[in-house]
Amino acid sequence: MVGRTFLCVLILGVAATAQTQGAPTQVTSKVGSDPGIIIVTFVLPNGAIYVNLPEDMSPGDTLSGSVGLDAHAATEPERVQNLAELSSYRVEVAGQKAGIGSFVFNLPKISDTSGPEPVAVALMNAAGQEVGKTSVPTHPVMVAVGENVFFLPSMGQEGWPVVIVGSFDGNSENTELTVEGKPQRKLAESPRQATFDSPSGSGSHEMVLKERGIETKGNHRNATVKLSAPKTALMKGERTMVTVKVEGLDGISSPVLLRLATAGTVKMEGGNEQTRIILPAQVEQDGTSSLRRIITAEAAGGFNVSGKVNMLGVCLQDDDNANALMFSPDGGSYYFCPKHGDRISSSGTVRREQCSTTLNDSSNEHRLLAHVDSCGNRGEASMQLLGKDPLTIKDKDIRNSSCGSCR
Repeated sequence: MVGRTFLCVLILGVAATAQTQGAPTQVTSKVGSDPGIIIVTFVLPNGAIYVNLPEDMSPGDTLSGSVGLDAHAATEPERVQNLAELSSYRVEVAGQKAGIGSFVFNLPKISDTSGPEPVAVALMNAAGQEVGKTSVPTHPVMVAVGENVFFLPSMGQEGWPVVIVGSFDGNSENTELTVEGKPQRKLAESPRQATFDSPSGSGSHEMVLKERGIETKGNHRNATVKLSAPKTALMKGERTMVTVKVEGLDGISSPVLLRLATAGTVKMEGGNEQTRIILPAQVEQDGTSSLRRIITAEAAGGFNVSGKVNMLGVCLQDDDNANALMFSPDGGSYYFCPKHGDRISSSGTVRREQCSTTLNDSSNEHRLLAHVDSCGNRGEASMQLLGKDPLTIKDKDIRNSSCGSCR
């Protein structure tokens, strides 16, 4: 079974030697990310300590994060002992103590002449000695929302955090998210968004957010992506078949974008990074959609495949030239379909207001800018390819758009 890959990009590593109970302990720190959060991991011989911070941090903010422990052990008594040892460490974020579970911290404001400072994250042992340290940059996400406005995501995926954009206060102590009445663990919060653990299983459920006593309800669809292969270690030239099965799609009314990626010295049929649009009509009666891809090894070794789904809930289609754009207002994944030429699938940055959603993506090969007025039921977009005339979309009524050229 090939499970979902934990997408973690290492951007900084620091090793330190700690003196614990008279024996030197090697501590390594690394920084990665998942949707909505920055993850600082302190790796120790008997386990790891995870510090989750908001990806959206700005000077002067009140912010919340969380600390989790993962004890390595072969037996339950060993696990309990290692967990107790990990619990003796203390985390400091921006010079402020952070306990196990959720914590709140503040970033200092900056003057007109100084710039934003990185956020320092340190690990202290039971004796109060610093045994590991790293830093993460402040990076505010440009989100403008009205007062007491929150956008619940229409779709999520098991194993991936749930990110909610809204007018939070940065203090997760007065924030609660439930799915089918079950509380979801709080990972991080800024004044502009909050991130939670994903629900387990698949299907459509009621999601309820409570922030400062304000309640917001919505329907949330949770999908699962299951990947399997007879072999995940191949000899050079050997082939195997990967089966990708998406569950929890019963009753969808909008297309779903499936993005696949593989890692290792292999070639995947259709490309090592590829996308596929799943239309409502292509979903089986049991709410699943499946595909298969041949994997060919270019050298001996292992490989893995990851899959991510997004609901493409927004459709813009030009009234005259038939250019079309489908995108996710939650995660920024999009699919641009010109009447003539190659389709473009990528992911951009979304800015949401009460009646407005803007999608922006810029790379060395193209630039996309799209805007939707949900109150006026209209939208427009422009895709500029390198060295070519822009491809435009003007949609005067998004309610009757089908994005037929994307299907």
